Amino acid sequence: MLALSSSCATRKQVNDLKAENARLSVKLDSIVASLKDGDSDGVPNFMDKELNSMPGTEVNGFGQMIDLNSNGVSDHIERYLDAMIGIKLGSSPAETTKSTNKNSAISFFQRLIPSSKVSLKQYFNDAYTLDQCRKKIENVVVSKLNVEPENYKYFAINGDSFGIVTANECISKDGKPFKGAGCIQETCKFSNFFCVHQGYSLLFVFLVVKKEVGNQFIDISQSALMDMYENDALSNNPFQNEQLASLFSDPSKKLTKEYNVVVKHIEFFKESKFGEPRIIQSTYNFKSKIKTFFKS
Repeated sequence: MLALSSSCATRKQVNDLKAENARLSVKLDSIVASLKDGDSDGVPNFMDKELNSMPGTEVNGFGQMIDLNSNGVSDHIERYLDAMIGIKLGSSPAETTKSTNKNSAISFFQRLIPSSKVSLKQYFNDAYTLDQCRKKIENVVVSKLNVEPENYKYFAINGDSFGIVTANECISKDGKPFKGAGCIQETCKFSNFFCVHQGYSLLFVFLVVKKEVGNQFIDISQSALMDMYENDALSNNPFQNEQLASLFSDPSKKLTKEYNVVVKHIEFFKESKFGEPRIIQSTYNFKSKIKTFFKS
């Protein structure tokens, strides 16, 4: 009996050791995972409050991109814009908006890294006037993407091109507009994504341009996009702007081979109520959907 008891005790000890080993292995894996540095900014993930810092960007001890003048745009991006586009940003969002012009703002949108980008030129005839092109895009924005009239605006670009940008709206993971218990207003505005505790939102930028500005792209914060939409964009009625009215009223202005028509789909995800929204890869098949909309 003693031998049997000893044998049972030994087996139990072995099982206990195996269980402890498994527990420690899980803990070790967790520690290793937390020490990973997903955005290679020198700050491990478990301490990093901004997990998608741009490569080469200076960050503080918490992995947040440094913004010494607190204008909502990292110093790294400011230097880039100054060098590549000639935009100098102010020391506050208001001053930043004041110092940019509409052509500069559209440069942001042209260089912006989107969740996805789709060329739409194949769905337009070269004989189209720019006004016909505008109407086709606007029809998709309103009737297919279900964007309310107050939630999209026009940009004038260099006198011969234009853009349409939509407001940032909350969506469910499959890309459908989200109206639920988390919403504090019936209509989402570009600036009120913080009304939800967490989740997804998106906006669209349509560009009808003769030539894209530069080959280098930038990623930019939602707050900077917000400033542009609220302050730099014109209105949903292009004929209220002299430059656009002239462009769309002239039947000789055709969508020639020089032009390109693209849409940028920009999707954000926010992990918590006070988290910073970040641009993510598309969570649904946007490319297929938008092509279907323009085919019909």
